[in-house]
Amino acid sequence: MVIFSCYYALLLIHVHVLKRKKIPYWMRMRTPTNKFSLSDVGAGVIDVDYHRLVGVVLFNHSEADFIVKPDDRAAHMIVQVIATQEVAEVDDLDATVRREGLLRSTNVSTPKLGRYI
Repeated sequence: MVIFSCYYALLLIHVHVLKRKKIPYWMRMRTPTNKFSLSDVGAGVIDVDYHRLVGVVLFNHSEADFIVKPDDRAAHMIVQVIATQEVAEVDDLDATVRREGLLRSTNVSTPKLGRYI
């Protein structure tokens, strides 16, 4: 899904603008980089329980100001289905064998970091 600009905006060097958009409760959103040269979209993920307006943050990394016009493609929205698995609570977990001083699957010795290992 493409998100288009609704306003004229001047992207000054290292400045951003916001565009508000309401999304359905069942969507997750991620905004990858856009088509503008040396500009970027601040990407993020929107959780299923967030029901408010969403802003798209545009960054201008160039050495010149950039004008965003109405109907310019500002960002892409990727809709992703969320699969939630049921989790069972147990009283005791199965035992695992751990070797002292080795990484789990590589058998490489770990550095001596004292209390952090």
